[in-house]
Amino acid sequence: MARFFLPATALGFAAEALDTQLDDAPTYEFGGLEYGPASLAVTLLLIWPTFATSIRRFHDLNMTGWWTISYLPLYMWMPTSFDFGEIARLTGIQKLLLFGWAITAMAGVILGLAQLFVPGKRGENRFGSDPLAK
Repeated sequence: MARFFLPATALGFAAEALDTQLDDAPTYEFGGLEYGPASLAVTLLLIWPTFATSIRRFHDLNMTGWWTISYLPLYMWMPTSFDFGEIARLTGIQKLLLFGWAITAMAGVILGLAQLFVPGKRGENRFGSDPLAK
């Protein structure tokens, strides 16, 4: 997993550095985040391999790849501010949406840490044989 995510992260940082050097480049907003042209290109280029790698890692843990959906709230929308005064002024449905985002974000972080640090199931599981078995 690190063989994919470390180079992908380095590529993302390089794209962000390139975007900061481009003065008149347009920015694109998605999910409360702004992307420059290079960052957007890298993000779009790496969406499929990122999810495929995550699904494969969940299968190593003998879990269904559908757990990858828990990462979508982190990618789709992020609050632009965590100012408690601003949160207090939200309506009931807005608070409910923010609470739902927070719960799924925590689940995504926990699952992401599990993917990084929990060793895969040894031997064969319901998704196939152990890729590290010799």
